[in-house]
Amino acid sequence: MRLLFVLAFLAALPSSPASAQPTGEKLVVAKCDGGGCVCTLTALNADDLVFLLGPDIPANAVSMTYVSSGGKSYLSPLSPDQVHQAAGGIGRCEIVLFDSVQPLDGAWTGTVRVQTVTGCPPQVDEMVRPVVAGMVMQRHVAWGGRYDPAKLSVGDSSTPVRWSERSPGQFVGHLQLEANPVLSVTGALTSSLLTPERATASVQIRIAAANGANASALAMLGMADCRTTAVYDFVRTGS
Repeated sequence: MRLLFVLAFLAALPSSPASAQPTGEKLVVAKCDGGGCVCTLTALNADDLVFLLGPDIPANAVSMTYVSSGGKSYLSPLSPDQVHQAAGGIGRCEIVLFDSVQPLDGAWTGTVRVQTVTGCPPQVDEMVRPVVAGMVMQRHVAWGGRYDPAKLSVGDSSTPVRWSERSPGQFVGHLQLEANPVLSVTGALTSSLLTPERATASVQIRIAAANGANASALAMLGMADCRTTAVYDFVRTGS
């Protein structure tokens, strides 16, 4: 049972992906000069900001305004409109949705960590965390001017993930695994390009009893409803 779980989990990880959730607060970036600002609603959520700016950021950072002005960048508690007016603008700072970002070709390195493991037996938790946390992905990527999460996959590129693009650089994916008579394995994935040299991804996997399987027996083994979430960080490390 433990081996079956780990194989199913690792089979899902290779084509991993993603990150920003489709709902929730998103950061506004204000690029300012002497005549006001141009504001952009990004796809960055709180986890993305920790990855980009480090852990020492305010708890409400995603609801603040990220200001770029005079060669300096900082988080401001002011609203986008207030930042715009303080920079010499008039009225509201017009918001543009999701800046289009093109990834840079070169060497990309990815690390992955388990964010949560719930409903799984302790021995599975102990096996999965070090295996996943220790995975380091290195690959030379030629993007062709467009972000494609499949190009950051590891191992067998035929891993059954169906990707769809919800906005430029923002993808959602679904695992397409063969039916198993004992376990039902489902997965939801996300993948986002944050900057030309940074991307993030997430995968959520649920393992439960398949239709007709002995759910009571699986529950006794601690596998009635095992869920895990992994988060990936990708960085361009060279040309």
